Amino acid sequence: MVLSTLTGFLMLASLSVGLAAAPEVARAAGVAGARGANRAATLLALAGTALLAAGYGAMTALAAPVALAWGLAGLWWLMAATNGVLVVLQGAGFRRHSAKAGTAPVGA
Repeated sequence: MVLSTLTGFLMLASLSVGLAAAPEVARAAGVAGARGANRAATLLALAGTALLAAGYGAMTALAAPVALAWGLAGLWWLMAATNGVLVVLQGAGFRRHSAKAGTAPVGA
């Protein structure tokens, strides 16, 4: 169950990067520009996946001590806190990345 949930989060991240990259590739001037846009989208996807892995990895490391101290309610709070931190970090990353849109030619 946990692995399928984490797979769902990774799928969501990859789909969002793919959807965000499609207009950049379509606007690219030539093959080199499209490759540059794909490269940037791939790096963004890898960074997002690493962020998710680090966040959920930390949660996994804390799960046993939290469960021993606070039980199932503590685990739910841990999950909520982890998701909250990841939402804030991903939102900040999105704002930073989207601020660059339109400032330079695609693939430059």
